[in-house]
Amino acid sequence: QNSRSLNQMKRSGKRGKRDKKRQEEEEDSNKIVLTKEMILEGLSEPQVLMDRKSVGYARLSLVGKALEHLNNNLLEYKFIQHLDLSDNGLSEIPQIAQFDFLQSLVVANNKLKHLSYLG
Repeated sequence: QNSRSLNQMKRSGKRGKRDKKRQEEEEDSNKIVLTKEMILEGLSEPQVLMDRKSVGYARLSLVGKALEHLNNNLLEYKFIQHLDLSDNGLSEIPQIAQFDFLQSLVVANNKLKHLSYLG
């Protein structure tokens, strides 16, 4: 009987791990990913850049997009001066440290605990 209960415990443990993995996969599939389309929709105030040939954008608004993290798509727009990330679920935004021209950053209503990567 002890070997039977031991086998049942092993099966139960494996089932629990499978259920947990399935739940994590479902949570990942429900996360909103920052797409280039989202970025393009939020860009405004085009400006001629210093090389006088290229155009950049001064503002990017990603308000209320249900974002939980930012990906590297954002890094293509390093000339942004004003960035609004309000009303998302962001817990960190380390990419922001790479925006040398950033003058204003709005991050109200997120899950941020610190912005130490800003220096």
